[in-house]
Amino acid sequence: MHFLQRLNDIRQRFETGGTPREVIEVLDQHIEWLLAENVASRAISLGSIAPMSQSVHSDSGDIPVRELFSGEFVVMTWFRGNW
Repeated sequence: MHFLQRLNDIRQRFETGGTPREVIEVLDQHIEWLLAENVASRAISLGSIAPMSQSVHSDSGDIPVRELFSGEFVVMTWFRGNW
């Protein structure tokens, strides 16, 4: 499924499921930002090999992948939890 269609499906589920309006508004703002910034085109997809120079953000700041790597692979997840 295309990224834009997935976002629209998520938006529709929120809007029709009794979610408070203020939550929907924040979600809509974040979705619009993701689309405007074309984030999907820059994302590292599942199964991709991240360059060792790539940095990831954590609570303690940006950390180069090479500092996290200590074996055969590194598992990275993305959680957007500030809303």
